Amino acid sequence: MSEQQRREQRLAKLAELGDNAYVTYPADGDVKGQMTVFTDISCPYCQRLHQDIPQLNAASITVHYLPYPR
Repeated sequence: MSEQQRREQRLAKLAELGDNAYVTYPADGDVKGQMTVFTDISCPYCQRLHQDIPQLNAASITVHYLPYPR
């Protein structure tokens, strides 16, 4: 139950940010899923994920980036 409450709180905080806070890569065709990524341009894992965005979009997944400097 605690995890469910924390999940709801996290989703509420993300909703407060508004669309201007995100860099969005929309899905191709009908959206099957969405993911929100906290990203840093100096992070090698983030850079690797960024290379996979075209494949994610082709799989009908929308990717929302939020800048998060480490």
